Amino acid sequence: MFALFRNAISRKTCDLNWTRRLKTDFPFADDLTSIDYDDYNLEDFLHYRPDNTDSKPRQEDPPNPFGDEFLNAVVAKEPIVFVSKMKDPHWNLAIEDFIYNQMPLPSDNAANYNRLFLYSNSPCVVIGKNQNPWKEVNLPLLQSLRIPLVRRRSGGGTVVHDLGNTNFSFMTSKANFDRQKFSSKLVEVLNDSKLLKFNLQVNERGDIISLPDADGMTYKVSGSAYKLSKGRSYHHATMLLNSRLDVLKKLLSRDEKKLGVVDAKASVESVRSKVKNLDIPSDDFIRLAIKGFREEYGTISDTTAYSSETLNKTNDGNETSIEYDQDELFNLKDFMVSTPAERSVRVMYIDGSKPLPTEIKSTYEELKNWNWKFGATPKFTHYFTNEEIGIHVQIEVGKHAEVKDVIVNVLDNCQLSHESVLDSFRFLQQVLRTEPIKYTGSTVAGYITNDQISDWLGFSIDNTV
Repeated sequence: MFALFRNAISRKTCDLNWTRRLKTDFPFADDLTSIDYDDYNLEDFLHYRPDNTDSKPRQEDPPNPFGDEFLNAVVAKEPIVFVSKMKDPHWNLAIEDFIYNQMPLPSDNAANYNRLFLYSNSPCVVIGKNQNPWKEVNLPLLQSLRIPLVRRRSGGGTVVHDLGNTNFSFMTSKANFDRQKFSSKLVEVLNDSKLLKFNLQVNERGDIISLPDADGMTYKVSGSAYKLSKGRSYHHATMLLNSRLDVLKKLLSRDEKKLGVVDAKASVESVRSKVKNLDIPSDDFIRLAIKGFREEYGTISDTTAYSSETLNKTNDGNETSIEYDQDELFNLKDFMVSTPAERSVRVMYIDGSKPLPTEIKSTYEELKNWNWKFGATPKFTHYFTNEEIGIHVQIEVGKHAEVKDVIVNVLDNCQLSHESVLDSFRFLQQVLRTEPIKYTGSTVAGYITNDQISDWLGFSIDNTV
């Protein structure tokens, strides 16, 4: 009998996916019309599709599919720049992780095996390793727009990526970790480029911000996150070039009256900042980032240091007929000593045309998995109140984002009978006494027998109903 009732509930949930229209008055419901998208300026974000060229099945891949060139570059004992042409955020974060873990460690601090990884992602929201997506993100809107949520392996706050944003990841040894050094060099080359409409500076946290304007306001153009492990470290960050800042704001804005209050003391909360675009092309930023990395960390080319002695000898070492010191004649001694040595750096492009190493594929699959994206959330409590129905619901979510308990309070103005409201949650509470369930809107709503309450709560959780 229990199984039959459960199957019936599942069929009810499946049918509702196609027939229900939400009764909650919320501007980002899953039944938005074209007029709604125009009003909220979201039209461009309707066209997100996973990059299929980046995610073709690769089970047949041969070992070392990138060939010796790529794998040798990853472990090379020299500074190297990697530029990804791929746009899938899961692939790019997996590639970053692979380069980071395979980067060789110098035997002394003087050695330089640093890495710079540059990439852009198609629209997505990226949360920090220890964050709560139900608190940080407007999940119903994210679901409506079919934009993926990605949890990275570093700490820090939540950011929105699109193709108007370019990301950089600077990797070095743990001993040489510095929040500001590479950011400061990047600011130097950007300010010197004369491409910017306003100059930049680095704040105490290592974020890149604008210099104060006439009103004394500063704007963040780059938010940072860090990771230190196994003798290595990286500092990776966004760079707002031509991002859709209006959409960014909407995706990270939650109306707690409709989406509930999240009590997540164990999670890291984002710090909101005013942001601004640099308004320069991505290609220019990548070129300048490589320039800064090369100037700071590139290897010195082998050159001959010419002097008066060499200038006065032929190639075979014999004296020439020159009877004067050319350095003194042209006053070149100081010039020759102070000329900076040319530096160079190898740049490798990754375009997805060749299969990726199996380690990258495994990380890609892990990053896409619900158990990582949502299940890695520290335990929390989600409170919902629906004044129209007259009900308050408290959901306790434990480890692995599994529902542990649901507490229901009927308000005095409830339009339904107290008993009918409580009855609609009895099956859900009965299931929770025997097994935990994943905290998704569709799962929770599927066990609630009142359609109005089921629709409202499932939408408010994440709009997966």
